[in-house]
Amino acid sequence: MFHPASAAVAGLLFLGLAPPGGHTPMLATSVAQSLPIQQGQSYTEARILLLAAGWNRSHAVRQEECSAGIVDRRCHLFPEIASCSHTGLGLCRFDWRSPQGRHYAVITSGGDSGGDPGVVERWFPLP
Repeated sequence: MFHPASAAVAGLLFLGLAPPGGHTPMLATSVAQSLPIQQGQSYTEARILLLAAGWNRSHAVRQEECSAGIVDRRCHLFPEIASCSHTGLGLCRFDWRSPQGRHYAVITSGGDSGGDPGVVERWFPLP
């Protein structure tokens, strides 16, 4: 669910708290290693590559979630968005499902509520 209050979760993930199981972000599995994206790449470009490689958005934002709280165009432009910070580095989390059915979070930084999703910082498998 997209909600400005969930920014703390994205912030904790960005700060390096390992996901369950102690996986290292970006190198957790062979699937993670084969993600067709790179750190520092624009999320818009990474998204195109994920979709072209058969990945699916695993989070669907409902209209009422997009309208609640702070107005953020990223919510409407990127339905896979799970949460965003509206302070600091502008961290966002986008949820994806691999062609094999594994769920992943992609964390970006540097975006803004005007619609810029930022650049890819890291990704990791979700439980």
